[in-house]
Order: sequence, then C-alpha cells, then structure tokens
Amino acid sequence: MHHPEETKQRILKAVRALWEEGGFAAITTRAVASTAEVNEVTLFRHFGSKDGLIRAMIDDAIGRLDSRNLIAADGAPTLDADLERWARTYVEQTLPLADVILLNLVEAARDPESNLWLHEIASRLPQALGRHLESLQAAGKVRAVPCEEVARYFYAALFAHILSARARPDFHADQLTADIARTFAALLEPSAADDGDGKRL
Repeated sequence: MHHPEETKQRILKAVRALWEEGGFAAITTRAVASTAEVNEVTLFRHFGSKDGLIRAMIDDAIGRLDSRNLIAADGAPTLDADLERWARTYVEQTLPLADVILLNLVEAARDPESNLWLHEIASRLPQALGRHLESLQAAGKVRAVPCEEVARYFYAALFAHILSARARPDFHADQLTADIARTFAALLEPSAADDGDGKRL
C-alpha cells in the first residue's frame, strides 16, 4: 500500500503532466485518476475537487520556485546578481512551457475559471519577489518604491520575452536575464539623493 504522501505526490505529478500536454482543459478528475493510477474517490479524499487539484498543483509549483529563488538570493553580492538569479529561475522553469502557456492564455479568454487560475499564478510570483525586495528595502539596499508593483513589472517583462522567444532567432535566455536584472537593479538601487534607509530625502 502506498503512503498517503506518496499518493498525493503521484496525483500532483499527473495533474502537472496533463496540464503540460493540454492546459487546464485537459485536467479532469477522470484523466488525473487514470494517469496517476488511482480511483477518483482517492482524488476527492486528498484534494476535494478539480479546483482543489489545480490549486494544489499551483501551490506546489510556486512553492518550488519560491524555494529556489530564496536559495539563489542567499549571499548574492549585488542587487543585479540577486535579481538575475530570480530571473534565471523563472526563465528556466517557464521557457520550456511557452507553448502550453500560450494555450492556457487562449483558454482563459473563453473560460472564466481558467482565467482565475492564471491570475492566481501571475499574482503569486510578484508577491514573493515583492517580499524579498521589501526586506532589502528595510536594509537600505532598495530605494523607496512599491516593491510588489515593481515585481509585477519585472515578471511581466520576462513573460513577454518568453512568449516571443520562438519568433526571435536572436533570443538568448542568459542575455535576457542579465539585461532585465541590470535594468531593474539600476531603477531600484538607492542613489545619492536617498538616505541610509533607501528613502528619498
């Protein structure tokens, strides 16, 4: 008999596999149960509903990204090196999924439920980076700016480049992450007009 946590992880793996193959529309309780080789009663016992399955997949994916981001940020010598590691983590995870992301965007245009799930993903990532920037702001390493709003622009810039990557023969992920990190670091670093707390004089 499988341990409950092993069963839960197998189900989450099945949900993600179905999402990568066909977007949110491909995630049905029947398809997940078949892929994970469990019965639907087991799905409902662990996650309650299809909505619960998808939210658990999002939580798991965001949690993994957050964990990698925080490890990457530990001990970064400069703000642009710190931001570059956040950018690289996102690009490495997202670039291989560009096709399914485009599929989900099309889905979301006609399915309010898919739109809500995409909105949740799009809001959770900037929240994590925003909290990190706020901690740097408190240490005087980032000027007085609305950190979560800046984080949204940071991810929006990365996302736009990822979606256009296939149409750009000159696309280089490393150059992208370095350029965006450098640009945002220049906007965020305290200037001579800032005091020691990163606030404008």
